[in-house]
Amino acid sequence: MQIFYKAVGSMISSEINKQAQGHLLTKLMRIPNTDWHEISMIAKSDLNALHDVQRVKILDNVLKTNISVCSSVGSGFISQLNNIYASILLLYGSLGVMINEQVTELGPIAIKMPKVCGLRSIKKDILKLVNTYIEGTTDLDYVKENMMLPFLGTILSDYRSTIKIAREPYVLEVIATLVNKLYTFLIPLIPNIFDVTFEPTLDMITNDFTEYPDHRERFYYMLYAINCHCFPALLNLAPSQFKLFIDITIWGFKHTSHDIADVGLNICKELIKNMSSADPIIAGAFYQSYFLNILQEVLCVLTDSDHKNGFKGQTEVLALLFNLVKNNTVKVPLYDTNSQATDINNVKFLEEYVMMLLSNAFPHLQIGQIIVFVHAMLEYNDSLPKFKLEVRDFLIQLNEFAGENTELYLEEKEAEMEEKRRQERKAALSIPGMVKPSELPSVEEDKVV
Repeated sequence: MQIFYKAVGSMISSEINKQAQGHLLTKLMRIPNTDWHEISMIAKSDLNALHDVQRVKILDNVLKTNISVCSSVGSGFISQLNNIYASILLLYGSLGVMINEQVTELGPIAIKMPKVCGLRSIKKDILKLVNTYIEGTTDLDYVKENMMLPFLGTILSDYRSTIKIAREPYVLEVIATLVNKLYTFLIPLIPNIFDVTFEPTLDMITNDFTEYPDHRERFYYMLYAINCHCFPALLNLAPSQFKLFIDITIWGFKHTSHDIADVGLNICKELIKNMSSADPIIAGAFYQSYFLNILQEVLCVLTDSDHKNGFKGQTEVLALLFNLVKNNTVKVPLYDTNSQATDINNVKFLEEYVMMLLSNAFPHLQIGQIIVFVHAMLEYNDSLPKFKLEVRDFLIQLNEFAGENTELYLEEKEAEMEEKRRQERKAALSIPGMVKPSELPSVEEDKVV
């Protein structure tokens, strides 16, 4: 039946005349709308009517029909959505109350009972219907002006008040869709979205790596969307909330799930990129508070033999961090200026800091191996393929005994990097003005170059 409605919807979408298209859509949805309004009126006067399994099935079928038609009609579906929009939002809130009552009365087992499953299915389909329209419409101004605020008000209020085992994970996906479609328009609403979704969801997913997998995955996709499109809103978070955002990002890329680890790394990468173009004072505070922590955690998960996921993303984040320091994008000192030598700078400090981390973590490695690896990361962070090869070589060394051939290997690496520097300098010297006069080689050096 849904296939039939979707197919007819496709034919209706090809109608160029909008008035004729609306008329055809009304005729197509006449029977589903009759069923919907009939049961909605009964439920409005007596909510207990929704305890009737047959009525719940009819409502669920009507919603699935709407989803099918909406997916094929696109923006033209708005006339039908307007016809039922107020009633689906009202029903959504009422269903949340009913589900809470059932769980309170019967305990967690109520979630698996057919009656409650039916009510939750209706809630999810309401979310899917709105999500389908937002994804497919080209009239985003209408969404902003007429749909978004009442919709967010309804679903956020329900998410906050619903017992956690009954919270609908699809709420997080719809929020991500809104952010991905409306971009910066949502910035003023992000604090409220965070207040309602952030800590309640964390309370569900931070006890272990397995509970509430649907909430977990959709939560990270929501954070990624906010970070990409509403970054200024993150800068307005309270310091404790922003720290929590960093912590959950790190926790994400350390996750055993490949998908979540990748999203966590992407959040981290986009956050660092966004910070590099943010206000210098804000960026400086971020670097001093979180740069070394992020670096250490990425190195930790990268070198963890039990963690098989995320090599691509880990090396990209690592290269980005080294590149920020190498190119002096990080203007503030990453070290304690009171305890470091006066001739120290961020490049030297980073080099020594990473060497110390790796030496402490892998005492079986020779110091020469670590020195060459750290130098390679500083040298090749602007060439991602080469950077990844260097990291991969180092990871292989971690699992091998450092034998007599190690010194030869180190000499080859050092020679390779020296040759790269020589070629870059030669290229620079061939272009007038690329090298400062004070850095020009003497006659003897010029012969060598």
